[in-house]
Amino acid sequence: IIAVLLTSLMFASISEAAPIFYEDFEDLANATTITTSNTDFGYVRVGTGGGSITALAPSTVSTGVSMVLVGPTSTSLNGVGEPSGLGLTDQAQLSFLLKISDVSAQTLVFGMGSGTMFTGNSTFTGAQFQFGLQILNGALQYRDNSGTGGAWVNAGFNFSANTTYDISATSDGPNLQIAIDGNPLTLITNSRNSAPADAFRIYAVSGAVNYEIDNISVSAIPEPSTIALGTLAGLGFLGYRLRRKQS
Repeated sequence: IIAVLLTSLMFASISEAAPIFYEDFEDLANATTITTSNTDFGYVRVGTGGGSITALAPSTVSTGVSMVLVGPTSTSLNGVGEPSGLGLTDQAQLSFLLKISDVSAQTLVFGMGSGTMFTGNSTFTGAQFQFGLQILNGALQYRDNSGTGGAWVNAGFNFSANTTYDISATSDGPNLQIAIDGNPLTLITNSRNSAPADAFRIYAVSGAVNYEIDNISVSAIPEPSTIALGTLAGLGFLGYRLRRKQS
């Protein structure tokens, strides 16, 4: 019982954290081109290789409106994000809903960190990550902590085409917890964490694939002391209930 309570309190504390950034596209009409002026994004880019970033109403991954990011047809980068100013250190969570039209030839990259790879149009290199993830031909991968730039390592999950997923990545320093539809994957203990989580980007680099995305959220997760206080309070209440039942 105590173990279950500890786990539930920790997950409740994370899920109840107020978002620092949130975009659900609800004010946009169908087929509206998404920009930094009509959303909360500080970065929106459609490169020279084709593709688009537009609103879809009605959404097929949620109620209301969503974003459709169409990847480039040739070498380029199309994406959205916040290039700076989130103000987070090593306690951060990035989450969103995602549907991929074709997983046979696609690359979607997303991550948090700080530095020029979040303010410019280049692809992620690794050195400025808090954490980095990508979906390559349907396989979820993370950027590990080896070498100068790190390497992409399979995270043990494969996406299916035209299926909606609720994705969250929660970093607490050296550890990264990925959850798909609320189900945690194996805890990653060697993810790159050399930068504060001051920015995020989500971008596509190949395949001309449609990515439907909604409810993009960045949150600060509680410090360990906050979780500990909540846990102690819960344990105290549990002890009180047990004493009453035994008396």
